[in-house]
Amino acid sequence: MLLPNAASIAEADERLGERLTPELLEAAVSAVPDGWAEGQRYLDYLGTRLQAPLGFAEEAERERLAA
Repeated sequence: MLLPNAASIAEADERLGERLTPELLEAAVSAVPDGWAEGQRYLDYLGTRLQAPLGFAEEAERERLAA
């Protein structure tokens, strides 16, 4: 519903992606209450999402352009 009105996801990823560091992820995950996430396992999962290529950003951009 919002995707057709979104600005370029690829440009946003390029501009903002470098701000999301492993240290920031660790701080965010450590703020999650115990029992909501599996700490290190969740941190590892999110860390892999930061590694290039960022398939989810590319896929979202394709969907935005197709909308």
